[in-house]
Amino acid sequence: MSNAFYRQLISALAFLISFSCTTIAATPPPETDIFKAHKARAEAGEADAQMMIGASYFSGIGIPEDSQLGISWLTKAADQGQPKALGMLGLIYLNGEGVARDASKGVSFLKRAAERGNVEAQAHLGLCLKKGEGVEQDLAQAVFWYRKSANQGYAMAQNNLGVCYEQGAGVEKNMPEAVKWWRQAAENGWAESQLNLATCCYKGQGTPRDLAQAVFWFNKAAEQGHPRGQHSLGLCYMKGEGVTVSKEKAFFWLQKASDQGLDVSNFVMGYMLIADDGVVRNPIKAYAYFKISEETVPQSRINVGRLEAEMSPADIAKGKEHALKLQKQIAEKIAAKKARR
Repeated sequence: MSNAFYRQLISALAFLISFSCTTIAATPPPETDIFKAHKARAEAGEADAQMMIGASYFSGIGIPEDSQLGISWLTKAADQGQPKALGMLGLIYLNGEGVARDASKGVSFLKRAAERGNVEAQAHLGLCLKKGEGVEQDLAQAVFWYRKSANQGYAMAQNNLGVCYEQGAGVEKNMPEAVKWWRQAAENGWAESQLNLATCCYKGQGTPRDLAQAVFWFNKAAEQGHPRGQHSLGLCYMKGEGVTVSKEKAFFWLQKASDQGLDVSNFVMGYMLIADDGVVRNPIKAYAYFKISEETVPQSRINVGRLEAEMSPADIAKGKEHALKLQKQIAEKIAAKKARR
């Protein structure tokens, strides 16, 4: 899991905490008053309040961020066995954010949280066991903890359990069972599972082939910004599989995937621009798309050579200039997306 995911998870908990209040009133008290009330309870030794204050300080939700103070309060709560605090500390040590990275210590916290029923910790413990991160790899135990979490509706665990059934990792390989768990995760909004389920519907793996359902789930993943979902949806519109052919929509979704650095989408757009197949032919732009993807897509490199044999030196120069412009735009969009995390 990425650094962004760890911080988003803790921030989400703190966001929920900032709106929690035990007082029933027509008009909720100001957030500052809620925070002060929680802090007083934390200072009195209440573990749940210590967890809330710790998460708020660590993430900077509603108050200035202070990761060290946040970790201090989370540790106080964890010392009393508070499950969410144990889970958050596990992620913090695994990620090395605000502390020296210590995967073994992180796993120790996650295990204590998982044993107390924390679904996030169960899922992340499963991930560590599957990867052998901070603990000896144990696929059967990974499946055990994924299932604990998945059965409580946690989408990440449902997705990862599906992957285990797909791979035969810790369980017998079973594609219908993989599809079952991916469907649950997809319905819970997990983009990777939406893509996996769509791919199975498209290929007829573990479930009857259903192109309309494939498009439905590709679209769900694409709308959440999954580049492979966007690429696959673009291909469906290009080929008219499960939808009416629309080169305009195909190009739209392929461009979305390209904006996230998916080179195979650049290749397909380049192909569309020279194929004279419902898109205005533009060899210069096609050359640019092939050029920016030639290092990772062998067919793009071949097409660059073919176009250079046909184009004038002036048009080749224009194509190279456009390629540089595209690369800059893609880099800026990727950087902006990372900054938003």
